Amino acid sequence: MHIDYDTGVKNTTISKLFGNFPTFSGNPNLQPESSNGWDIGVEQVLFDDRLSVDVTYFNNRISDQITGSNLTVTNSNGTNKIDGVEFTLALTPIDKLDINGAYTYTRSKDTNNLDLIRRPRHIGNLNLNYSFYRDKANINLGINYNGQQEDTVFPPFPTPSFRTVLAAYTLVNLSGHYQLNKYISLNGRIENLLDESYEEVF
Repeated sequence: MHIDYDTGVKNTTISKLFGNFPTFSGNPNLQPESSNGWDIGVEQVLFDDRLSVDVTYFNNRISDQITGSNLTVTNSNGTNKIDGVEFTLALTPIDKLDINGAYTYTRSKDTNNLDLIRRPRHIGNLNLNYSFYRDKANINLGINYNGQQEDTVFPPFPTPSFRTVLAAYTLVNLSGHYQLNKYISLNGRIENLLDESYEEVF
């Protein structure tokens, strides 16, 4: 079993305090964001260390979050709440083949009980790495899933900002490595192998 407790502070920027263009007013009274969080989990190793599984629950609270629009920024009243569960595994089914995976379910709400932006509820990844030719070469396949998430749209002034939903996407990456000698290695990588169309930010 493992247990952690953390606290943190995020200071504001000079531009948010005093502004940086004519249509944006800084707020010199901004307070730093503060956060505290904890997690508890259990890890189990099985099959002569060939399989490791970990399940962790996490809980975070953010106070005085700095939020704003096109005009200015303020500290939000209340506390943002984030909690969820993370599952991870590491598996070596045969020699030279390593499989690692993770899935995270996150529930997040701001002070108005709306989902926090750019916080997908579901995230997962799977990575397979195979070594061969006396460990001089390896090939790696990575699959990353990002669930749908909300983001904020800032249209030209004076139109107010509004929320939109970014679609879920899955990215597949493939890479390889070959060590020619102690000085030279060859590396190749293909990112987004399946040519997925996606947006991380609106």
